[in-house]
Amino acid sequence: MISSADAAAFLPPTFQILTGLSFAALLVIRFFAGRALSSLSGKLIAFSVIFIALGNFLMSQATAKSSLSGAAEFLTLAGASFFVGAIIVVIGLVVAARQSTAVVTK
Repeated sequence: MISSADAAAFLPPTFQILTGLSFAALLVIRFFAGRALSSLSGKLIAFSVIFIALGNFLMSQATAKSSLSGAAEFLTLAGASFFVGAIIVVIGLVVAARQSTAVVTK
């Protein structure tokens, strides 16, 4: 089990690294998945990665606080950011499914 002092030193850099990797994923999506971004569903799913990066950034800010009550605002915002990202992915998948069924029925 990790001590609270070790966790306080370990968690903020971890989420900062995840934030950087999330933004790197945006670059990978942009440069290596260009064809998938041409459709609306691809653009929506790629756009959702921004909210994942934002959620990781907010988590890094929350874990830097010394108490749970001090981190509550950032934790709430991080959860909302992850939720918005998930909703955008769902919308993108629904749009992709409707586009593929529209092609099949024609």
